[in-house]
Amino acid sequence: MKKIAFLMMFLLTIAGAASEQQAFEHDAVLVENRSTAFVVRSTGYSAEKKKAAENAAMSALDTYLFVGIEGVNGGKPLLAECAREQKPGYFSRLYDEGRYSVFARVLTEKPKAEKQPDGRFLTTVEVAISFKALQRDIATSKLPLYGQEQVAEKPAVDASAVEVPRLLILPDLSQQSAESCIAAIERDANVRMAMNSLAAQFTKRGVEVVDYKNAYDSYMLANPGTDAASAEAAVLGQCATKAVVLVAASRKSQYGSNGVTLGIKAVDSASKEIIARDETSTRLVNTDNIAKLYDFASVRLLAKFIPTMKGALAQRMSKEQDAMVAQKPVPVEENLDPIDVNLPKATEPRDNTFAVIIGNEDYKYVAAVPFAARDAAIFAKYCRVTLGLPDDNIRLYTNATYGDILDAIDDIKTISEVYNGDIRVIFYYAGHGVPDEATRNAYLLPVDARSQQLKTCYPIEKLYAELGSLKAHSVTLLLDACFSGSQRGEGMLMSARGVALKPRTDEPKGNMVAISAATGEETAYPYAEKRHGMFTYYLLSKLQESGGDVTLGELCDYITTKVSQQSVKVNRKQQTPTVMPSPEIETSWRTLPLR
Repeated sequence: MKKIAFLMMFLLTIAGAASEQQAFEHDAVLVENRSTAFVVRSTGYSAEKKKAAENAAMSALDTYLFVGIEGVNGGKPLLAECAREQKPGYFSRLYDEGRYSVFARVLTEKPKAEKQPDGRFLTTVEVAISFKALQRDIATSKLPLYGQEQVAEKPAVDASAVEVPRLLILPDLSQQSAESCIAAIERDANVRMAMNSLAAQFTKRGVEVVDYKNAYDSYMLANPGTDAASAEAAVLGQCATKAVVLVAASRKSQYGSNGVTLGIKAVDSASKEIIARDETSTRLVNTDNIAKLYDFASVRLLAKFIPTMKGALAQRMSKEQDAMVAQKPVPVEENLDPIDVNLPKATEPRDNTFAVIIGNEDYKYVAAVPFAARDAAIFAKYCRVTLGLPDDNIRLYTNATYGDILDAIDDIKTISEVYNGDIRVIFYYAGHGVPDEATRNAYLLPVDARSQQLKTCYPIEKLYAELGSLKAHSVTLLLDACFSGSQRGEGMLMSARGVALKPRTDEPKGNMVAISAATGEETAYPYAEKRHGMFTYYLLSKLQESGGDVTLGELCDYITTKVSQQSVKVNRKQQTPTVMPSPEIETSWRTLPLR
């Protein structure tokens, strides 16, 4: 099962969620202006009925970004056109990987899609654009704004001189996620013929191509009895290339005539970014020689595809050269708050205290959490300098994936077993939290998770159970996150109604005290002036003031008072930290030391 899971993760990562190339209608019309969003009416087409509304939402977003909407921003676009070229990865994630849904939400319930003469489906829907969240994300990503266009300079690397790297050609499994490559090749004659045609045409143009089917067959001959999943995983490892070409092919027949559609995209194996993509279709002709039709489509496709790929590679090489020339020492932050630099030093080491610290700031599918990575880094510094934890006792995870969180939990469980429970544990998390709108269960959001696919998130209930089973002297859980569906600052992560939800309150286990940044229905706000989360800033403040010699009762009283008062003054919103001890230590937790 592990081999199968590895194989499917590899294939899905390469294939991504890349959707069909869209020619956006750019016909969005303003319907209503709101405080943090505006509503437009937008049209979308798709070969798949259910995707027409999604394409309408993407079209509305792209119109706001690059065309402009009358009545919004003076009718001007938000971004410079050069943004697409300068930040291709951003727009690949936005449209191909579905991140657009963070900022553009279809309001029309059960939209109707009508089939058009060309076979596509058309729908018109109302879409809410969360412009404030989008503008913050654009600022964080440093995209060039409208009016900041610059004359494109000729790349330092001549595209015509760039060699296309050795390529591995595979079926595009983005629509058949449960199928393996070899199964798709053996099942689908169209894919098989298209791959053979492309391999021949690439080779004619001097591009080396790996024959995956031949490599697989050779491996099976040399290793008889190997199961298909293990063989495919081994062959994919042996055939590793700098770039992978993913192939989608289909045939259309009508009244004895045949035509084919061939789509390809080149994906960088390291970054998983799409380097180039294109699609072509042949006319319906009176022939049964389908392989010949794919030969014709391949010739026509590669005439544009290879120069496009070379141009993209040249741009990357130019940027890499520029980066090497411009390398400078990492600048030291200026105007640091005394909290960040004046750390009291511990008088003795705490060899049996361990800290797991997670700071999730840069998310793949949702807006960033301001200062979360910085919060985690400076709290780790306090653990080492002020609390006296050795470096080996501190586990710092910046932008933790779901797998990283699993590793962190397994690691601290192993430590507890080796020490026979003779430890104290501090578990700190800064980042997004999300609720299940149906059950109101709360979850931590890994950076690679989607907030609406809760199976990719880590349940708070499970976190309590795992940490509560450690049998440690004490477990202090510090959560600079909220679980109402809001995000640090303004905006919503999940709630379809645009209101915060009150999550279900789970009960800590064992010798645990859970200290959260806000009550169930509140938002955990930043302290922008100090470049920290409000909760974390006053956590650090108390550690500085006390030199780390503080009980959990003293720490909680201080944080609760300071955050409640300062949030009202600075953010003009209530934020009330909460404390929840497990039943086992309900009467004694206040006297427990942090370290």
